[in-house]
Amino acid sequence: MSDALAKGFSGGCFCGAVTYRVTGAPRFAYHCHCTDCRRINGTAFHTGIAVDRALFAITAGAPSPYATEADSGHTITRWSCATCATQLWSATTADETLVSVKAGSVTSVPHDAIRPTLQIFAQSRVPWADVPDALITYARGMRGETPIG
Repeated sequence: MSDALAKGFSGGCFCGAVTYRVTGAPRFAYHCHCTDCRRINGTAFHTGIAVDRALFAITAGAPSPYATEADSGHTITRWSCATCATQLWSATTADETLVSVKAGSVTSVPHDAIRPTLQIFAQSRVPWADVPDALITYARGMRGETPIG
């Protein structure tokens, strides 16, 4: 992870109504190619920054949650701004110690400081997604799986 993120970072939605702060270093950054992430983001994959829930705080606004059941049977809740609909972060019952911040919502560090090291649900990757081959790759999720790449 980049030194720019090591002490934490902040971000928020497009209209500025909802903001957050992370007060420590993230665990990792990643791309998710699952069908749900592609659909909810309207693009080829989701890029997230996994942070300890204890380091994450909402600093302004009241985000709107939306919960769905994943293929794994776990619940994923995604929070967005009720005004501008910006997707901001998500959390899953699979690991309640983590929050996954949407990389595009980070405002306090240059975006080139965010460097994903792995990708999940590569079995669902669209062929036109240009993702570096050097990433640690999982066919599905990371829990209990061996990387395939």
